[in-house]
Amino acid sequence: MKLQKLISLLLSLCLLVPILAGCGQTEDITTTTSKEQPDDPIRSEVISATNLMAGVKSQAILDREPDDAFKAAYNDFAIKLFTASAAQDRENNLLFSPLSAMIALAMTQNGAQGNTRAQLEALLGNTLSARELNATLHTWTNSLTARKSVTLNTANSIWFKEDRLIPNQEFLQTTANHYDAQIYAAPFDEQTVNDVNLWIDQQTEGLIPKMLEELDPLTVMLLINTLYLDAQWSDPYRDTQLQDGTFHGVEGDKTAEMMYSVESFYLSMEGAQGFRKQYEGGFYFAAMLPDEGVEMDEFVASLTGEKLTAFLANKTRADVHAKIPAFSYDCDLPLKDVLKPLIPDAFDEKIADFSGLGKTMDDNNIYIADVKQKTAITLDKNGTTASAATVVEMAAPEGIPDELPVYHITLDRPFVYVIVDAYTDLPIFIGVVEQV
Repeated sequence: MKLQKLISLLLSLCLLVPILAGCGQTEDITTTTSKEQPDDPIRSEVISATNLMAGVKSQAILDREPDDAFKAAYNDFAIKLFTASAAQDRENNLLFSPLSAMIALAMTQNGAQGNTRAQLEALLGNTLSARELNATLHTWTNSLTARKSVTLNTANSIWFKEDRLIPNQEFLQTTANHYDAQIYAAPFDEQTVNDVNLWIDQQTEGLIPKMLEELDPLTVMLLINTLYLDAQWSDPYRDTQLQDGTFHGVEGDKTAEMMYSVESFYLSMEGAQGFRKQYEGGFYFAAMLPDEGVEMDEFVASLTGEKLTAFLANKTRADVHAKIPAFSYDCDLPLKDVLKPLIPDAFDEKIADFSGLGKTMDDNNIYIADVKQKTAITLDKNGTTASAATVVEMAAPEGIPDELPVYHITLDRPFVYVIVDAYTDLPIFIGVVEQV
């Protein structure tokens, strides 16, 4: 084994010494998934990557309830990404989770510095700092997962390439504190792809069994969030409220099961109207129907965070005779092209500043190579199950950067060598080779 790989392996096992009670604590996760696995010759039920956060307890942090500033920033972020994603595909069903995307990018933001961090803060929190956003997301997601009569689970993980990246300990601790993330050291080979897919599959109750096809050789870190929601209607539909109807879609008329009910809240805005239907556990479904003659792409393009906030707040007590079609579909969203104009520095391999994430063994720059989200939803007479997974893929170029001086050194005579702790630059071993 090369000396560099030996050092990186030791560092991978011990890099969380200030966080872990003891070095080298590991855990293999064994879970039976709820859905038949895809045909994959290396698919297993055990994640083989080393989990460096087994048994770790996050440090106490102050709660920060979602305030008006956060709500405005969140809705603005949600609509920006939703409308841009809709513009990429005007014919197929779309499902986007702003919460999953925000959590994944907020974890990434904690490793950003300089102008890269400023752009992420402007996108995610508007006037909120990264620290305020961390605290608010922590408080809010904890309250969501603690709701009674509904299941909403969220999970986070960070995977790093064990022979190329040394993660920053402060970044890992911040992520553990606010997002309870699992940290995995892995070789980023075919087995790692299997492990990541299995982890996502487990967290989404089998709704998203396969997220990744392969990993680019330049990828050095993955930051992942998953959401799983299982919410039942407060007033489920009875069989007498179900009837076949016609749905007039972009591909023509199709027969659909329509679910009829009388709801209590009417919603309205310029160009659209809608209603609310309540789930158990403090959630609700809000429909937004554009006026006759208004094209969907034009309507979506006109939406803003402020308009969404106003629409949901503008509720009027009424008897709303509503019909909802039962539906089920999944959606793949490539978010790179959506996000690149909003945080350009983060995607630029030369000027991105993610030095807070850690450093590569060859000191090459880390940047965002890709952001993708996969979602799935089923809405029927009983309620709604929905899931989302968002992956932020961090990469670093390999080899010697361009325009650097080149030297040639041959150790063909006596020399001194030092084995050093990369975090402190303190030597662990010092030796001299006088003869071989």
